Amino acid sequence: MKKINSNLVLFLSPAIFFSCYSNQPDFSKITWTPSGNDDGISYSISKTAQGEKGQLKIEYTGLLNGDKFEPDSLSDLRMIADTLFTIAIYNEGYLKQLSKGSRGYIKLDVDNYFQNAASAGSHYMLFYPGYTSISDLKNDSLKLLALNLFKKINIVTQEEAADEFSKNNPDTEWRKFLDSNPLPQSIDLTLKKEIFLAGKLDSITDVLTKLFPDADLSSTFLNKNEYLKPGKKKAIVYSFTVL
Repeated sequence: MKKINSNLVLFLSPAIFFSCYSNQPDFSKITWTPSGNDDGISYSISKTAQGEKGQLKIEYTGLLNGDKFEPDSLSDLRMIADTLFTIAIYNEGYLKQLSKGSRGYIKLDVDNYFQNAASAGSHYMLFYPGYTSISDLKNDSLKLLALNLFKKINIVTQEEAADEFSKNNPDTEWRKFLDSNPLPQSIDLTLKKEIFLAGKLDSITDVLTKLFPDADLSSTFLNKNEYLKPGKKKAIVYSFTVL
């Protein structure tokens, strides 16, 4: 077996590395189309195909840090990208509709992704007495809609609350021992992301307490400062092919 010249390997290594990435576009300058779901995901399609829908396959490409692209970064973000981010991308509705043969790139803006996740996981609950009618709940929903603070306003009836409780607690023996459903009906409120990030949650709590004195107010908020590091402008970049 011939001995490989180590000097030749060292000489060729930069060329091999360059050839692997020279065909990639300048990710800081290409046009990205947002998914429309306010989830930090956008895409750039380099080849559009027609016909039968296929299965999306993505491959981690690197980290876009401001205008600087870092191929195959082994940062903590890469570890997250292999799990959490890929789930979000595979669930992206538009990308599921692409035909076989389509290809391009996907960008996931880290700040926007976590802002959306923190906002979606934070909400208010207004719990109402059992005598409250559905029409009263609908009227209160209209009042809440007029505040222009909430992304989602969802009425939860007693039966829906029981069904949800049963999903999380498979043991339904409690139904046999109670004459009536003890779970209250409620209105579940999810704040708009920009309202959540503005941080005026105490003021909103005061408004809800004054507007709906007969309801018990509960709230769950993720600490956005724990999840967000604004201004870093980092994004994960993937290449994709539809097979």
